[in-house]
Amino acid sequence: MISINKCPNCGKKLERVSGKTTNCIYCDKRIYVRIRAKDEKRVLVDLAGVKQIDDEWIKYALQSNWFKVLKHFGITEKDYMNMHDNLTKKWGFNPRHTDIFWGLFNNILINSFKEGDAKKTKLIQEYMEKFNSERGKSGGTK
Repeated sequence: MISINKCPNCGKKLERVSGKTTNCIYCDKRIYVRIRAKDEKRVLVDLAGVKQIDDEWIKYALQSNWFKVLKHFGITEKDYMNMHDNLTKKWGFNPRHTDIFWGLFNNILINSFKEGDAKKTKLIQEYMEKFNSERGKSGGTK
C-alpha cells in the first residue's frame, strides 16, 4: 500500500509524518519513506510498497537517456543490475539510480584508461561532467 499521510499498514491518518523509516504509532508496524519515480513525490509504504517503488525506479532508469548513453559504451541491463546488487550489499540499502549510473560510468572510464583509448576516455569524461551538471553537482572527472 502507498500513502502520503496515512499508515500504509493500518490506514490510520498520521498527524506527523516522519521523513525516515519509522513504526506506526497505532499498529507499530514499519512505515518506509520512499520517493516515487513517476512524480518524485515522497510517499509512505509498507514492505511490499518498498519493492514496488524500487522496481519502478529500475524500470525508469533502464528507459532513461543516461542508460542509452551507457548502452552506447556496451553497458547492459545485466551490468546495471550487477552494479545495483553490488552497491546494495556494500551500503546496506538500495542505491539511487544516479549512484548506479555513476558507478557504471566509472567502470567504463577505468576500462578506457586501461585500453589507452584517449578519445573514448575524453568522451566518457565529457558525459560524466554533463551528468554531474544535470544533477547540480560540480567538480571534474579528470
